[in-house]
Amino acid sequence: LDMVLTNLAFVHAKCEAGLTHDLLNDYASALEFPHASHLSAVSEFRRFVQGQSELLALHPELTLQQALNQRAVTAPARAAWTEIHKLAPSLQPPAAAATQSQSSFRLPW
Repeated sequence: LDMVLTNLAFVHAKCEAGLTHDLLNDYASALEFPHASHLSAVSEFRRFVQGQSELLALHPELTLQQALNQRAVTAPARAAWTEIHKLAPSLQPPAAAATQSQSSFRLPW
């Protein structure tokens, strides 16, 4: 179940079928079981879908792009970069963004 809920193709398919809110219920149900092997990843995907639910419901084709827009250390962003790497092996996630936390980012002015 964890592998399905952390698969961007599955997220896209559910949203494309008009089942975005059902997907959020799927995450809630999965998180009720403490034995989930990828509980952290499922939780991060739930936050991603919850935060993007209105957009993904209207434009499921933006699933990959919105996942790429997440902090590089999150499960949705890592999954998106995995998909991108399959299409274009030479592309890599930005290394600085993957290791830098948002709180340590400072504007130059």
